Amino acid sequence: MRGNAKAAAQLRKTAAVRVCVSLEENRPGGEDVSYREIMSVQAGVLAPVEAELEDPWLILYTGGTTGFPKGAVLSRRMITWNAVNTAVSWHLTHADVAPIFTPFFW
Repeated sequence: MRGNAKAAAQLRKTAAVRVCVSLEENRPGGEDVSYREIMSVQAGVLAPVEAELEDPWLILYTGGTTGFPKGAVLSRRMITWNAVNTAVSWHLTHADVAPIFTPFFW
């Protein structure tokens, strides 16, 4: 397995992962949903997932103090309040536009 496939296989074993979306058409085991499948389904076919504010939303990798990558898990609450505080403190409106290039780590 390549590095990404190995990491995905490890993630699938955790209770926190509900659905794995694969960019590859040939998925090992067939348990993933392909990105193409998701984009081609009609609205309402996939059941919405209830999310709590403390649920993990994003993992950003940082060099930390040792220089080795560490995953910082950010919750939905953290991301939401960061967006609210940024919009308020920068006086952003619906007319503002910002390009975002991801991933933020690399």
